[in-house]
Amino acid sequence: MPAIAIKATHINNLTDARYFAVFAEWIGFKLANDDPQALSLTNARELMGWVSGVRLVGEFGHSPIAYINALAEALQLDTIEVAQSTDLTGLSPIVSSVLRRVELLPDTEVDALALYLALHQHTSAAFVFDLSQGDYTAASLPRHPLWKSGALQQWCSQYRVILQLPFDAATMLPVIEVLQPFGIALTGSDEQQTGLKTFDELNELIELLGY
Repeated sequence: MPAIAIKATHINNLTDARYFAVFAEWIGFKLANDDPQALSLTNARELMGWVSGVRLVGEFGHSPIAYINALAEALQLDTIEVAQSTDLTGLSPIVSSVLRRVELLPDTEVDALALYLALHQHTSAAFVFDLSQGDYTAASLPRHPLWKSGALQQWCSQYRVILQLPFDAATMLPVIEVLQPFGIALTGSDEQQTGLKTFDELNELIELLGY
């Protein structure tokens, strides 16, 4: 199958950053002001300085606009990812691309979300559909109410959707073939020790995607 876009998310170490830089379109770094696992400005600047040839994304979650602007300008970030409800009024002109993260829970209201997507489609580079909060996996996703109703399939066909949920080699391709999202998000993890990690599972996924 042809390769689809990949977003690396929650990257917090150089080993992951260099690994994903080979094939990912975006590499996301946790920067939210209320996230205890967020990178410090110093660490973020150091990691980003080692990576080239890929769009670097500040993952800001629900952070206030003043905080987003300050870090975007300090790190020279032109791409950010924010939570669905984040008000971007007054966003710094240095930011030219916005990814909007949407948590898809079993009780998500279809009509309300459909309106949100329609209203924000022209100001969003993509929507990150986060299904990881409901304990869904690629294998169990067909049991999600939004899959059963056909809404998930419709939105993936209408919008640039980056799908995020726990993927594995056995079940990833069937989900992608049905939904045909613009991209998928793969999550970084902590190093076993500085500079030491194994990527066996990720390598298998990347090969299946045609990279």
